[in-house]
Amino acid sequence: MRQDYQLQDCQSSEFKQTFPDVDYALLGYNILKGFPHATGHDPGFTYPIFRHDYSSGGMTADCRYSVPRGFVIIPDVSCVTSFSSTIIQTKYEFSKSLSVSASASAGGWGVKFSASAGYKQSSSEMSTGESVFIISSAKCNYYFSKLITEGAPDFDPVFVKWVNKLNATDWNPELYNEFFETYGTHFPTEVTFGARFIYEHKMSSTKYESETKSGVNVAVQASYSGLFSAGGGFNMDSDQRQSASDFSKSVETKTITVGAPPPSNGDAMTWASQVKTSPVPTAYKLSSIELLFTKRYMGKMNVDYDRIRTNIDTNKLKYCFFLRDNGNVDSCDSLVAGVELKKTRLYYDY
Repeated sequence: MRQDYQLQDCQSSEFKQTFPDVDYALLGYNILKGFPHATGHDPGFTYPIFRHDYSSGGMTADCRYSVPRGFVIIPDVSCVTSFSSTIIQTKYEFSKSLSVSASASAGGWGVKFSASAGYKQSSSEMSTGESVFIISSAKCNYYFSKLITEGAPDFDPVFVKWVNKLNATDWNPELYNEFFETYGTHFPTEVTFGARFIYEHKMSSTKYESETKSGVNVAVQASYSGLFSAGGGFNMDSDQRQSASDFSKSVETKTITVGAPPPSNGDAMTWASQVKTSPVPTAYKLSSIELLFTKRYMGKMNVDYDRIRTNIDTNKLKYCFFLRDNGNVDSCDSLVAGVELKKTRLYYDY
């Protein structure tokens, strides 16, 4: 048994640590404006919906960490620096690949992530058919949080004011659009915290077609290149090193670091020790925001949450139209599986 476990007094707040950056678990999320693979923080996160409260004395079972009321938080240290690739041929699949990091329940809001700058740029370049994108990523997890839906934390005071404002208005589309702009379209029920490291490669379609006709597996080359660039080259044989070198000469590369980057020696355990100082959200499960307007969450509030929930359902697509009319999204039409982007391939690692 570790000595710090023995010394920890479960009845005292002394020595208690808090999980860094857990604030993200309290925020709303805008599924149209979000982009999980953005440089820096995901622009989809909005303002606090829930209030942090440590007064109840919640803690992890080993007594080392304080936990805010209404949440279960579990350490989950796991880092993988290897890279693998999957092919994406359509906008539908592109949006779906982003949903691996930001998984949202309930539809009706429009095309996920389509109002974000990152989505627009990638979609625009893909649509020309002139380039192939190969994205290689590695992730390092530190902990994850779960919202206790049957015993959720109290709402943030400012969010409560907004609820009362909606309750005082029978129907006002402009007010609901303002509410969505402030708090988003969803709220997180699970969040994984850690770090993410991404290489975004762009290869000309001509080069890609030439390579594939020659029998070259571009996805495998990208994986070798990612491993080599991230400091794991010492584990590669000479053929793999040469493959990584050939690939790097034929692409334009953009590096995206969210949280702590992998160490130069490529060691996963070293990366884990660095990630714990400033973990950020790397994956999250989201529920549609109208689900807050139910007896489960608002049973103690003197508001007509059923009417507000119905109004939110009615206004979902209208909010997308609002963004479209303001030039934030190109279309609110649902993406259809199987519709290809002309001459375009996007490789994505996750």
